[in-house]
Amino acid sequence: MRSLFAIVLLGSLAAYAGTRPASVPGEAPRTATRQERKAAHRAFSRGLKLRANGKNQEAYGLFQEAARLDPANTEYLATREVTRQQLVFDHLQQGNQEMLAGKQTQALAAFRGALNLDPSNQFAQQRLRDVLSEWAPQAATQQ
Repeated sequence: MRSLFAIVLLGSLAAYAGTRPASVPGEAPRTATRQERKAAHRAFSRGLKLRANGKNQEAYGLFQEAARLDPANTEYLATREVTRQQLVFDHLQQGNQEMLAGKQTQALAAFRGALNLDPSNQFAQQRLRDVLSEWAPQAATQQ
């Protein structure tokens, strides 16, 4: 399971990196100011503490802030992406548990949470369709 998570993570890193160029073509990459680097470091450090206490959602917000302030820092970018993928995984697990318990509304919310973080996640899209199909009226069978 760990290796599958690593493969998904690497694919997501490549895809996500391609959505936000570090600079405009022909221009040097934007360099964070000293003040931005310090603020990014503070946000990143707070995020690490929150993540260590199991507060991944709050940590993710701080990792996003650190990466925004210092976009050239690959540690911030990678940590943000790892945390994002962990949150997606957590939402998927929660949704699966809710479906097994017959709680379609909660499952729907969990799968939508996963898709908010990773809109292209095909597994989350399929699980969302699965939940919705359970609610769809069944077609009358002809005899």
